[in-house]
Amino acid sequence: MSLAFIVGAPRSGTTWLQLLLYQHPGITTCQETQLFSQYLCHLDRRFRDERTCLNTGIRRTGLSRVLSDREFTDICRQFADQVWDRARRTKPEATVVLEKSPDHVFHAALITRLFPEASFIHVIRDPRAVASSFRHAVDAWWKGPSGGSVRAVRYWKRSVEAGRAIAEVTSRYTEVRFEDLLNDGAAELQKLFTWLDLAADQDYCERLVSRCSIENLRRAAPDVECPWSLDEESEGFFRRGDADAWCVEMGKQEVRVVEHIAADLMRELGYQRRTRAAASMPLRLSFYTLLERGGASVARLAGAIERRAERVLTRL
Repeated sequence: MSLAFIVGAPRSGTTWLQLLLYQHPGITTCQETQLFSQYLCHLDRRFRDERTCLNTGIRRTGLSRVLSDREFTDICRQFADQVWDRARRTKPEATVVLEKSPDHVFHAALITRLFPEASFIHVIRDPRAVASSFRHAVDAWWKGPSGGSVRAVRYWKRSVEAGRAIAEVTSRYTEVRFEDLLNDGAAELQKLFTWLDLAADQDYCERLVSRCSIENLRRAAPDVECPWSLDEESEGFFRRGDADAWCVEMGKQEVRVVEHIAADLMRELGYQRRTRAAASMPLRLSFYTLLERGGASVARLAGAIERRAERVLTRL
């Protein structure tokens, strides 16, 4: 059984793609595990730090005194396999275990060290759409800190850069554009199934796209196969599924900030600017950056001010 990871910036359509692929009988999956980003990465970092003390004269304690590198790697692999087994049991006929945790985009080196044959599907979406969706998620159900569009686009940039760097770690890497999934989802699905060595014709893929429409996901339609209950998702988790909704949801100043931060990567990816490039940093971003330097509490204040300013600007 092969292992594949869907990665990408949050609010890029990773869950949608996960459910589209899961409809195929050859693929099994589960809810986000955060296995590498929240669990194994900490174990691995601790073990590696201990190993660096070998020739420093510092007294060394911990697992590195008991386990060799190979033994530690084997134990981590066995732990991960125990998690994948839970997904395998739900669909014994599947040949691919699909894992979707967006933050795993930052842990490809660890993943490929444990599972050299793992495949990676990187979902990329327009940063303006991601920033807009992120802001609405904060308003609707996200309970963590916001930071507004500045924080969202900075994280998008880090995620996309890390995702594209995976191609330097393994040849089993491919990219999918959210916009392409919207425009011709059946063709994109068929290419992915072929890449995963699974059979699927055009008609079959079109049926899957229809079954997993954003509307069906939003209302938790019973014909959408899902390894967890879609009713568990927060209201607003599945939103508009529109490539250009940001055009009416974001004010010009907010778009200018996003495009300033993401300019180089947008150009590389083929996303066209809507605002004129400026030599200097937008005033709003300068203000936010200045406040951000004051610490986390001031950063939260900056986010609140940004949201308030956006509401005022949209009325002008």
